[in-house]
Amino acid sequence: MEKRSQKGLEIVLITALVLVALCLCFGMTVIAKNRMEREEKQRQYLSGKVRVTASVRDYLNAQGYTNSGISITRHELDDGSEEYLLTVHHGKIDKLDDHSRIVLVSNLSDFSEGFGADAKMQVVLR
Repeated sequence: MEKRSQKGLEIVLITALVLVALCLCFGMTVIAKNRMEREEKQRQYLSGKVRVTASVRDYLNAQGYTNSGISITRHELDDGSEEYLLTVHHGKIDKLDDHSRIVLVSNLSDFSEGFGADAKMQVVLR
């Protein structure tokens, strides 16, 4: 009788260990997938940032704002979408009238498509 209950206990323990091992494997797979998705998202952002920065720089140079300081940052919103912030620094920008600033911001906002068709980008001139 004792051997029988001992065998039953062994089966229960082995089953529990197998279940724990399966859960760990599944959990590690999910973690690895999430990490890969984040890394891919980061690669896409960096690629877009290089393209947009180069395009903005070319545009600003053509408009007479050579050697402008350009920075782009990404912000993830609560709903999971992303918004980009383009900041441009140049001494001549401070001297623009309101209408010219609005036109420049509008033109620079068009470069958001470098991050994708649905990308949202705010432009700050300094």
